[in-house]
Amino acid sequence: MLIVGAVFLLALTDALVKYLSDSMSLWQLYVIASLLSLPVLGGLLIGPSGPRPRIKSLRWVAIRSLLLLFMWIAYYAALPLIPLSVAAAAIYTTLLFIAVLAIFSAGERLSWQAWVGIGMILTAGVVVLRQQ
Repeated sequence: MLIVGAVFLLALTDALVKYLSDSMSLWQLYVIASLLSLPVLGGLLIGPSGPRPRIKSLRWVAIRSLLLLFMWIAYYAALPLIPLSVAAAAIYTTLLFIAVLAIFSAGERLSWQAWVGIGMILTAGVVVLRQQ
């Protein structure tokens, strides 16, 4: 349920950015998003949520965070210029890239169910892109 909720919130955020991009600039959207998300993150860090995971390498966490920041800036900057369905199809193909990187960089093996899921995602992406 948490994953479904997170995906719903991601889709809602994309739709809001697309809708508000005519009346607000990108930096204003980021400020508003930060003002909404920082209290939630602060509450999760401070609240009694049990043991917290230990960070093994702060450097890699910082690199990942910066790359994610640049990715979201590029994504939201492009969002007003492309149809929302194309943006959604593009963002959900990241699963393919994660799978390929896991195979080649970490030596992981994917089950046949994972490959079927990846195939379904790619098929859905192609269908959406061909309709545009």
